[in-house]
Amino acid sequence: MAKVYRPLNEDLRQFTDISYDADGSVVRYALSYFEHLKERVSQGDGQLSTLNLYLLNPTLDWDDVYFFLGMTVALCLGRLFVSGAMIPSWRNSFSVFKYIANKGQIAKPGKVYKLAENLWYCCWHTTAFLWGMYLLMGEAGTPEAPGWVRKMWQQTDGRWYWITTDAEFEQGSIGWPLLVPSSGIRTYYLTQASFWTSCLVFLRFETRRSDFHVMATHHIATVALVGFSYALSYWRLGHVVLVLHDWVDVLLYCSKSLQYSFIPPRVTDCSFVCFVISYLVARLILFPIYCVWPTIDPTLTHRLSHGRVTDHHSFPGGVALPVFLCVLVGLHIYWFGLIIRMVYRMFRDKREGIKKEISDIRSDDESESTATTSTDTACTKKKK
Repeated sequence: MAKVYRPLNEDLRQFTDISYDADGSVVRYALSYFEHLKERVSQGDGQLSTLNLYLLNPTLDWDDVYFFLGMTVALCLGRLFVSGAMIPSWRNSFSVFKYIANKGQIAKPGKVYKLAENLWYCCWHTTAFLWGMYLLMGEAGTPEAPGWVRKMWQQTDGRWYWITTDAEFEQGSIGWPLLVPSSGIRTYYLTQASFWTSCLVFLRFETRRSDFHVMATHHIATVALVGFSYALSYWRLGHVVLVLHDWVDVLLYCSKSLQYSFIPPRVTDCSFVCFVISYLVARLILFPIYCVWPTIDPTLTHRLSHGRVTDHHSFPGGVALPVFLCVLVGLHIYWFGLIIRMVYRMFRDKREGIKKEISDIRSDDESESTATTSTDTACTKKKK
């Protein structure tokens, strides 16, 4: 698949650092570029400031900001039109999914908005997952000219988040921080940042659920991680993180959508079990091992840079990046605890012969004080 790259300034080629790992493999990076900027800032270069040390992505420009803002507005408006919003002034307004739910009588009583909301998330995460996987496949290259994704599966220590293959070097990428994302990845990444920003906007104005602060923390950490990783040229790592999360969210919101419709309980239960398994594998096994640990363990960067990177404070993002990732891990553990509690209740009820719906893991005690017009009472279990 053809990939379009923004040409890298040829003057930046002088910052190519080449060394060899213990196994004899070539290691390319551009640490000297960061060191060059750092020296100019310390000498009081009027054209640079400390901010430049955190804007290392060689393709960054104002077009990215305009695209991000425009896409955020578009996603907010799109969500209002497609699924509506749990806002008193907007609650009875038209939305595509609410119209379909009412017309087809597919939503359970009082669950029309919840079904519409979860269908929106299901559609987004399905699209984002397929989009992200398509781009990752493009980054894999071929056996003759492998890309970083193919190499990442061969050497799982995280090195390929920072260094380049021969084929990528020919395409213009030198190595971190001068890693050049394709135009497709730039669009994908900025759209992801816009989506999570739109979620944060909706969280502010919608009915306040009991887990408001947890969700706000999650959205802020996600937006910060996406924006931070893009600006600092950690987009390879961020891309893998996004795909792993979207994979789970597809099953999560599919399961929740089924829960609010007249689908047989057996189908809903199977969907929920698939979600639990995917959550455990993707967020509590693959994510910590392949994404979090490489940013925490300093021995890899120390070895690949031949001692030039001595600790986490030696390069921008060395502390903040693992902190953001660890916040996500903490949230994952918190939510998995809720999931396990739900699984326990589900099996207990089945053993006792009690038929109940699987409750919404996001809103066990959703406050009704801010939703006086709402007919949805969060996380209740109704006997059939």
